[in-house]
Amino acid sequence: MLHTADQLIELYETKDAAARSALPISEVQAYSTCTFDQIGWPHRVTRASDLIRYADWCNHPGANDYFLEDAVLPTQCADLKFTAAEAALLRQVSDACGSMTAGLGHEIRVVLNHLAQIGPFRIMMEIRRRLGLDRLTVFDVGAGSGYQAALLALAGNRVLVTDNAQGLFLFQSLLLEACRPGEVRHWLADGPVASGIDETVHMIPWWDYLALRRSRHRNVDVFFCNNNLGEMNYGAAAYTIHLAKQMMADSKVKAFFFTCLGTPKQSSFEMIDALLARAGFVNVVSDPFWLYLPEGHALPPGLLDFARAIPRWNAQQGEALRTVRDVVDVREGQLPTDLDFVAFTGVFDLHKALATPARPSSSRTPPAAPRSPAEALSAGAAGPPHQSRGNILSRVVEGLLELPKLSGLRQTHQALVTENTALKAQLAAVGAELKAARDQIAVFQRRGR
Repeated sequence: MLHTADQLIELYETKDAAARSALPISEVQAYSTCTFDQIGWPHRVTRASDLIRYADWCNHPGANDYFLEDAVLPTQCADLKFTAAEAALLRQVSDACGSMTAGLGHEIRVVLNHLAQIGPFRIMMEIRRRLGLDRLTVFDVGAGSGYQAALLALAGNRVLVTDNAQGLFLFQSLLLEACRPGEVRHWLADGPVASGIDETVHMIPWWDYLALRRSRHRNVDVFFCNNNLGEMNYGAAAYTIHLAKQMMADSKVKAFFFTCLGTPKQSSFEMIDALLARAGFVNVVSDPFWLYLPEGHALPPGLLDFARAIPRWNAQQGEALRTVRDVVDVREGQLPTDLDFVAFTGVFDLHKALATPARPSSSRTPPAAPRSPAEALSAGAAGPPHQSRGNILSRVVEGLLELPKLSGLRQTHQALVTENTALKAQLAAVGAELKAARDQIAVFQRRGR
């Protein structure tokens, strides 16, 4: 059954209010929009026409670097040179966005937001190819504007999507309906599915996502939680990780995957890594992305050896690769609503970027990518100063990591965090041995009295 955007808004408001009234404190708190509220990012609408704002926002200094000759987004594992198949898929997404927003009263075509999704998309499609699977079932948790889910669905995969931000969830729902018309199960309107997930796309509101722990679904192949594990409430991160293990129980893949934590406003990398370990996951890839498998589960030997050289999707021998300029669909009157403001404030000028000849990166350091609305806002000149937690040193380091010209520090920082986690584990083991020795000495002392 098809539903208009206004009907979906009305349904969402009614069911959201009922869920917040009925659920216990811990569950409501877990699925609060804590980081968005902290930075003032608008995540709720009352009119369907306002949903067009989520098509693209371009509010980050790194947007200029998409147009470099050798553009790479390291936090998204995205080399921005595209095969013909990738370019065609990205154009399909742009067309779907245009037709969907036209139905809301103002056609807007995505310019940049979908391009960064090509990195994780390539990784998942390469896993699928190497395993010889016809499709993957991917749960995209906190899906942003929904472009990763759109790429996956258009490439023949099944996707489950959830988000606790009302505006983004509704935008995702409409976008995916435009991409795969008649193949979307809207749990908001049509209700949950008790067993079997036959439709290509399942749109799952946060309260039904919370109820999935009591479901019989066990065939999800990949849990993809990108740019948000550090931003969601700690309770939501814990729930997602434990739910992932349960819902992937019958899969041959069982991969918990992300390329970036997002801004660590709620949880540090150490906290997320510890949660995964507590749930029984083992890290098998930590550079340039993170992939965890349940303890005792193994993928075929060498399956993930592409990590340091991620193949493009459907590359043909000898084909000329497309650049960002070849792929972006810029039409006057159909541009994202933020562009005038971000150009005036010196953050990003699309027309200037298109008019300037492509140049190599002067430092050869891959440009920074926006990892989430929260990070984009905290990095952008138009947004408020970045507010981090912790001591002065951590604030200085986090501030440095936001500078596009020093984006190479991100990977160094992430490697140091991983090393620090290992050192902490070793220290904990030594501490346990010392405690055992002290206990044994105490026993001997008591016996000697």
